Amino acid sequence: MKRTLLACIFTVSSFCLANTSPSTEQPTKPLSTLAKEAQWLRLLHIIDFDGSSEVDDAKFFLSDERTAVSELNAAVREFRQNPTLRCRFPARYEWLASQLNWSSNEISAEQCPKLFEWMQQLNPQNVSLIFPASYMNSPSSMFGHLFLRLDTSNSHNDLLAYSVNYGADVESDDSSITYMVKGLSGGYPGTYTIVPYYEKVKEYNDIEHRDIWEYPLHLNVTQVRRLMLHLWELKDVKIDYYFIDENCAYRILALLAVIFPELDLLSEFQGRAVPIDVLKSTLRNQLVSKAKYRASLSTELLNQYESLSSIEQQWVMQIIEDQGQLNSAAFQALTDVEKANVYDTLNLWLRYELSDAGESVDRAELGFALLRARSKINTPLPTQELSKPEAPENGHDAYRLGTWVQYKNNDSALLLSGRVAYHDLLDNSAGYLAGAQIEFLNLSLSVNDTSKIENLTLLSLKSLSPHNDLMRPLSWSFQVGGKRMHRSSDESDFMQYLDGKVGSTFGSNQSMYYMLYGVKLTQTNHDSDQPSTLAAINLGWRSESQYGQWLIDYEYGRDVDASNLELSSIALSFNANLSKNSAFRVDISRQSFNDFYFNDVKLGYLYYL
Repeated sequence: MKRTLLACIFTVSSFCLANTSPSTEQPTKPLSTLAKEAQWLRLLHIIDFDGSSEVDDAKFFLSDERTAVSELNAAVREFRQNPTLRCRFPARYEWLASQLNWSSNEISAEQCPKLFEWMQQLNPQNVSLIFPASYMNSPSSMFGHLFLRLDTSNSHNDLLAYSVNYGADVESDDSSITYMVKGLSGGYPGTYTIVPYYEKVKEYNDIEHRDIWEYPLHLNVTQVRRLMLHLWELKDVKIDYYFIDENCAYRILALLAVIFPELDLLSEFQGRAVPIDVLKSTLRNQLVSKAKYRASLSTELLNQYESLSSIEQQWVMQIIEDQGQLNSAAFQALTDVEKANVYDTLNLWLRYELSDAGESVDRAELGFALLRARSKINTPLPTQELSKPEAPENGHDAYRLGTWVQYKNNDSALLLSGRVAYHDLLDNSAGYLAGAQIEFLNLSLSVNDTSKIENLTLLSLKSLSPHNDLMRPLSWSFQVGGKRMHRSSDESDFMQYLDGKVGSTFGSNQSMYYMLYGVKLTQTNHDSDQPSTLAAINLGWRSESQYGQWLIDYEYGRDVDASNLELSSIALSFNANLSKNSAFRVDISRQSFNDFYFNDVKLGYLYYL
């Protein structure tokens, strides 16, 4: 009887193991060949077969070597010995099972209940690539951002979907300077996180006032499943964050590379990954559809306000100044449509104010009064067509090369320039944030008898946001770099500088005037060990049309220590847009270094790539 019972137990146990462990059927390919497969490399985040993974966290690996071959051997061994491990690395398991002809090649909910409970909660039917426009007040978002949205079958309310984001785990007390230093050097760990999409919309659309562009990906059911299984493998896995290359855009593209292993998506972004360039790559490879535009709260407000009649605009401003005007006889004499227009605009303005300044008793009372008054009007309003800006993919590329002819201080030279990123005030603004300048590593060399550095911009930021009736945004600039200045007809110095200013901008995005005031620190070879501190002013006018951009810029600085240092510059520039990725530029300036004045004229051809 005991022998019979033992035999039954052995038979049942063998049957269970046969259904939970991978079989040892003959693989279609040898393991050495499988290790070189693009799908396997992408699952491990390995770019080249001979290299190692870009993931830094030990929990992501089964072997100490972290190479494609060692991980494959470890995976085959461990999956056979420990069937539950498939629940930790489901994407790897399912791919290996299909390649090695294992009888159990698809994971079930019975085998991995926690995994399938998580997938059921997210319930993705498709995926969209999301691009929030650049945000000048945050170093991590100046170049824009990329993340994914896991779209459900409820297409009528995509705010209820979840989003997949990659970002640096920044300490709350880190300053912008600290972030830049750590971000450039890989001082932050980064992780993938999944949060409700409405939280990201609130953050980007409502609080940071950034327009959002949503691009549906062309995925089938198998690809969506593979993405979800791989995201499970990446849960709580830390990957070093680098601001220039291994950033949000690159890490999102690495996820797409897992879905599309047959495409070489990552090679062109080794060393530099700008979100807009990554977005354009997905469009070139036909991975996404035409974008849906989601306007920011500030864009909605301005669009609504500009659609009002002059009388309606006047009442909006009067009620903002004096809430009591809501009950005045003059306002109540307006038609229902006029009053409804005013109420709706004020409600948008109130939301905008709450996002910027927070709640207050006065704003709460005004909000209730507006809702009560608006509810009494049943007149339907015509839908206002939102003015949509140029889509970001229609803008010029981020990298720029230039060839110039320069005439400076009675001497001519050939000038070569190159910029790593991204956009200046004279570049074609189609697809970019109007009035924003973001330049990183911009170098100009003069080539004649000897080669000299004429200009080296490490970082140049300028945010010019025009005032309007409803908003008074701060304009500001920050620059660090160096430029060649002439002390006399035969003597020049390379002057290093660090410059910060704040001020105001007036006009419109098409024609704006700006005034900035601040401090400029300078250092030259002739100076003492201490840099000079200058009180500085910057005035200018920028205008644009379909043919090009004009810029007049004046800057003056004087040493606050009453030394002899005094700098000035006035420049007239025009950028002719030849195509999306080419331009002809003219720069004419007159500059001074103390009492010596010199002219600088440049004609150049610019190519963006």
